[in-house]
Amino acid sequence: MSGLDQSLLIATTGYHVGHQRSIRVAEEQGFFQEEGFTDYIYDYRGLIPGPLEREGLALAMKEHGVDIACGANVDSVVRQREKGEEDLFIVAGWRYMTRPKVVSAKNITRIEHLKGKKIGLRELGGLSDRLIIVDMIKAGMDPEKDVEWVMDPVFAYPDSQEHADMLRQGKVDAMTTSGGYARQLVEEGYNLLLDGGAPERRRRPGRAIVATRQTIEHRGEELVAFLRANLRAFWFWGDPGNFDYLYDLETRMREKFTHNEHERHLRIVRRAPSMEDSLMPLDGAVDAKELQYVIDEMQLLGEVNKPLKAEDMLRGEFMERGFRELCERPALKATAAKVVGAMNAK
Repeated sequence: MSGLDQSLLIATTGYHVGHQRSIRVAEEQGFFQEEGFTDYIYDYRGLIPGPLEREGLALAMKEHGVDIACGANVDSVVRQREKGEEDLFIVAGWRYMTRPKVVSAKNITRIEHLKGKKIGLRELGGLSDRLIIVDMIKAGMDPEKDVEWVMDPVFAYPDSQEHADMLRQGKVDAMTTSGGYARQLVEEGYNLLLDGGAPERRRRPGRAIVATRQTIEHRGEELVAFLRANLRAFWFWGDPGNFDYLYDLETRMREKFTHNEHERHLRIVRRAPSMEDSLMPLDGAVDAKELQYVIDEMQLLGEVNKPLKAEDMLRGEFMERGFRELCERPALKATAAKVVGAMNAK
């Protein structure tokens, strides 16, 4: 963590350009300035490689002097707490669990039918594979031995004919997908095996904003100011009227704010956004019950070996206060009403 006499250091844990979205919006739209959050440094390059985050998040934050880490995998925070790192706390949500759909070959109608089959996904250890693996274990299967994982970048953003053809051509027997291609494949007779967007999973936290104990105990006002500004950026990102700006912003981010060649050729803004379908939590909150579900799943998977309570690693009062203050602000009443309406429609 940085010294109390230094600017707050904010970092995104991963290198993906998409994780810079709310920060860049907050900067360009003046939200940081308006919320009184001006004394900060932002490191966008990626704090730690994803596969190492579970074991090294706290150490990476300590060695780099990071006060607030954005986009940390919730399971990384849980694993760090099990290891005894008690100075890290989840203070807000960054993104819900992704909502992939697992579509399978026409002869595969139950999870047990995947035994001995090939499953296509972006990578193991991400947010998408948990949906499949948990159901495998519940069905008595061994995810390490009973299936073959076909990991390919084509499944990262399921928006290409190429990824759908992997299933059609028999290169995989099941795969993660979503949106129009999921509907298309089901219409062709393929099976919707698992639905990550089911109502009971829609508020499951996937990534979070993490703060150090020192930040919480000694720089709480700055933390709340940051959370307010970042939440306003979430709201801005969910407004369909901002599509042209957001498309341009992503274009500029991929030109200027990455040195990863693969990231420079991606595109996530393709259509007008929708608050109702946003993966960003519109109240910024992480629900303790939903966080406990994540912990319980990790115990089922053998990823943590002792009982852990969500309340011990969650400090949601800062975001709760920030959300309330924004909703009570006269100038934001109309926007807040849209936000509340979208939350109630989910």
